[in-house]
Amino acid sequence: MAKSIAERVASYRDMGFGPRTVAEFERSLRETAEFGPLGFVQRDIDRVMTAITEGVPGAGQRTTEQQSMVTRGLKLVEGVASMPIADARRVRKSLRGMAERSGIDFRIRL
Repeated sequence: MAKSIAERVASYRDMGFGPRTVAEFERSLRETAEFGPLGFVQRDIDRVMTAITEGVPGAGQRTTEQQSMVTRGLKLVEGVASMPIADARRVRKSLRGMAERSGIDFRIRL
């Protein structure tokens, strides 16, 4: 019989992980159970894209490089809902790299 989320979290805690790591593990289990693995990745992609679009100036004030980054990010995000999960994870990783290289501050763990 499959373990419940509470049992999995308790096992994780018993392995010696700290409270923050245990809380993140529990959140990921609950979100994956609710949205499925692809939905969970899509949610993270939405958060990163929000950080990118809010981290650069408005459309009229962006440099060519900033506008290119936003356009590339939006292009990467197109079709995520129909991608295989491995491809969606690669998109998420690419977006995170773009944000980090641009110095955009976002606080999510992927």
